Amino acid sequence: MLCVNDSAPAAETISLAGEWRFEIAGKNAEQCPTALTQKIRLPGTIDDARLGPPNTKAPTLEGPWRLSDYAGSAWYQRDLEIPAAWSGRRTWRSGKSPSVASR
Repeated sequence: MLCVNDSAPAAETISLAGEWRFEIAGKNAEQCPTALTQKIRLPGTIDDARLGPPNTKAPTLEGPWRLSDYAGSAWYQRDLEIPAAWSGRRTWRSGKSPSVASR
């Protein structure tokens, strides 16, 4: 969620939910490609989108079994239009990170 608030009673918001461009970073974690080719819906996971490498491990009772065996960096992109009325106002992004390892 992208928010703006100038001491108004209620903050104005733009939802960031929806379709995003996506790519698993792999060895390219330091330099974001200019064009990402895959699509992912957020909120959601790489497993939900069936985008990670398949998990070839057998399911166990030690924890949830995931469709994808990927835990690492990924790139997300989305274009959005900021209202002209927000010009000069303080804005911030609010939301949960995909995992505790996110930065």
